[in-house]
Amino acid sequence: MAEGDGFDRRVAQIESLLLCHVPANFDLPGDLPGRSIVGLLWLNMMTQYDDLLGSLPECFTATTAIVPATLLAVGWTTDETPLLNALTELTFALDYVPSVRDTLRSLRSGLHFDAILLNGVSLDAYTATAALRFYSALPIVLLFTSADQMSPTRAVNAGADEWLLTTVGVRELAARVKARIRRYNISQRQSATVEHYGNLTLIPRTNELFLGDRRIRLTPAETCIFRCLAASCGRPILANELADELGFLYDEHAEPKYLLSVIQQLRTKLDGTHTNLLSVNDNAFILEH
Repeated sequence: MAEGDGFDRRVAQIESLLLCHVPANFDLPGDLPGRSIVGLLWLNMMTQYDDLLGSLPECFTATTAIVPATLLAVGWTTDETPLLNALTELTFALDYVPSVRDTLRSLRSGLHFDAILLNGVSLDAYTATAALRFYSALPIVLLFTSADQMSPTRAVNAGADEWLLTTVGVRELAARVKARIRRYNISQRQSATVEHYGNLTLIPRTNELFLGDRRIRLTPAETCIFRCLAASCGRPILANELADELGFLYDEHAEPKYLLSVIQQLRTKLDGTHTNLLSVNDNAFILEH
């Protein structure tokens, strides 16, 4: 069977799965080609039918995997609330941190997160949201145990994207979080500034470096160092200058040991890109394409 035939067969399988889940009141245009129907139904139902979402990998057993969205849960312990535990069964991965300070450390570490869930009971929700919004554009969802604790006006002013009660069903919570993540990703792609350096393409806002189709995730510190060196047009940059740039990024002095660890991590990630990060006289660095 030709490759194109195999693709069409898989599209037909997906279309059959989707058509089985069409609501009775869903007005489906009759003149759309098959692949447009697939896209239309997917957009309308992907957040509503978890059984369908789980069935799709059967059509792509060798090539398709559903990547869990990673949520940063602030103010809880791992076994404190059944609602959050239930999210792990719906293609979510949760990383628990106890405080806003620990949250900022996690965000600065360069680990990838898709959204932030914030405990509106154990923390001052609005102050915590404002502090996190200052450092991150990720969607922030506040969870409260009582309607008396919620203030939509304060939530909006602080920068929250959603505010819900913990009595909400896990499927509705998952759907709302997915919707916020989807909107955030679209916004990031539309507003991202793209920078080209030889055969490499950098999107600073998302800390992503591309070599063709290969994506390299960078930490904010690695992005800072890469941009400084790439903009120098082959001129070596002193270690002190790079440390100063990291200081502006984190609003604190970058120790030499930390700078060297960032340099080493970036050097490793650039391996195989035909761009080398070289040391010059042990006190300066340069990018060589």
